[in-house]
Amino acid sequence: MMNAVNGNMDDRTRVAYIDDQLLFREALVAVLEDSGLVSVVQSIGHEQTEGRSLRNTAPSVLLLALDAQTHDPMVTLQGLRQTNPQLPVCALVAVDRLDRAREAIATGCKGAVSTAASLNLLIAALQSVSSGQAYVDPLLGGRLLAKAGIRNLSRTNRIGADGDFQPDGGEISKN
Repeated sequence: MMNAVNGNMDDRTRVAYIDDQLLFREALVAVLEDSGLVSVVQSIGHEQTEGRSLRNTAPSVLLLALDAQTHDPMVTLQGLRQTNPQLPVCALVAVDRLDRAREAIATGCKGAVSTAASLNLLIAALQSVSSGQAYVDPLLGGRLLAKAGIRNLSRTNRIGADGDFQPDGGEISKN
């Protein structure tokens, strides 16, 4: 499939995707591929990663679902960090699993995206992490900061008690 922006196949972000939920994995692979901006070079479940290197498919980023039911995704992440230490990882996590997001970032994930994110936001995260930047989607970031007690970010954005961003347009306060 050609890149929707400039028609060049080589410009697509190469993604290896690990998720135990087959239906969701297949659906996400389809929409990522359909975007023309991402090439999913490998799509497997957590149980298929044991002792496996992802180098033969040459992904530029690993998308790792942290909501596995049958395997501990943190064990998968730790194993993959050993066999693929240079591969940047972006975690896909449910909004209510802030503990998983924090643990994944502490274990070396360079990005975290909530399952409530839009496709465009997920693609932006994958591209950012693939190019060496860190990325946390605004919803997760807001909730992580709120959990840490940080509420005021700028003159135009606040984090509400629920962790969601709230524009206020007011002055920065110390609350």
